[in-house]
Formats: sequence, C-alpha cells, structure tokens
Amino acid sequence: MFRLQINEMVEKAVPKRKGGRLVGLARRASSYPASSSQVPYTDLMILEQLHNKDERIVALEEQNATILSENATILA
Repeated sequence: MFRLQINEMVEKAVPKRKGGRLVGLARRASSYPASSSQVPYTDLMILEQLHNKDERIVALEEQNATILSENATILA
C-alpha cells in the first residue's frame, strides 16, 4: 500500500479538532511545500508477491465455498 493511501486511511479514522488538525498527529503533509515530486517506490518483486497472494486467496475462497456447499448438502 502506498504511503498516500495509508495517510488517507488514517485521516479518515482519526478524530479531528477545530481547524481540521488531526488529534495526536503532526500537520498534514499537504500543508508542507513539496521540495520535489516524489514517485511512490514500487518494488516489482513485492508487487509480484502480492499478486500471487491475491491469486492464492481467490483459490482458497473458492475452495472454502465448495467445502461449505458440500457440507450443506451432507447436512441437508
């Protein structure tokens, strides 16, 4: 997950005080001027591993659905 996505999730979850400042956190990154444009770091090996995990999760969910269906048939 990219840092920007994590920051957005935190901003949605953390309560805000008057003035829009997040409770317990420093100022938002958007309030600081960007010294240079930064491209999010992506490691191709990590992306491939995430893709493989996604495929395994889908396969396990399908297997789980099959088992639940078979169990329902047996118990019926």
